[in-house]
Amino acid sequence: MYTEPMKQLFFVHGGDSLKPGEDFFAHWESDTAWKVTDPFVSGPVRKKWKDDLCEKLGTDWVCAAPRFPNDMDAHYAQWKWWFEKYTPFMKDGIVLIGHSLGGNFLGKYLAENELPIRVGQLHLVAPAWGEGDFIMPASLALIERQVSRTHIYHSSDDVVVPIAHSERFAAALPSAEFVRFLDRNHFFAQVEFPELLERLRR
Repeated sequence: MYTEPMKQLFFVHGGDSLKPGEDFFAHWESDTAWKVTDPFVSGPVRKKWKDDLCEKLGTDWVCAAPRFPNDMDAHYAQWKWWFEKYTPFMKDGIVLIGHSLGGNFLGKYLAENELPIRVGQLHLVAPAWGEGDFIMPASLALIERQVSRTHIYHSSDDVVVPIAHSERFAAALPSAEFVRFLDRNHFFAQVEFPELLERLRR
C-alpha cells in the first residue's frame, strides 16, 4: 500500500513486432541477437539497470513493470488493451519509461490518446519507430501537450534499433532532450544507468 504523495513509475519493456505476413519461425531462427543459451548451466545472475530502479530511487517511489502480451510477436491493439488496464491507477505526475518496442508503444499511445492525468516525465530508451504494426502517427503534438518533460536516450552503436529511430522522435518532439551515447548498444548489458537516474531525481 502506498500513500498519495509517492511518485509513480511505470516501465514498458521491449519486444518484437513482426511485419504483416512475416514468418515467425524464419524471423527468430535468423536473429542471432536472441539465440537461446543453455538454461541448465548456472552462472552469476547480474542485475540490469531496470531491475532495481525503485530501490535506487528510494522509499518515496512506487514502481510497476508488468509483462505485456506476446512480446516475441507483439501487436499494438493487444498492448493498448493491456496498458489501459493500468491507467485507472495512474496519478498526476507519473513517470513513464519505455525501452525499445516499449518506447515505440508509449510514443504511439500518447500521440493518439489523451490520458486523464498529466505525465510528469516520459523516458524513451532506444525507442523503435514504427516496428511491425506499432505504426507511428503523422504528428506527436499530443505528447508535447500532455507530458511535462521528455527524454530520449540512444547509442550510435545500437545493433538492434538504429539511432535514426530516436532522431525521428527528437525531430517530432522539439522540446525533448536527446541524450546520445557511443558505446551502450541497446542498453541490454549495462548494470547502471546513472544518466537516467539523475533525470528521474530532478
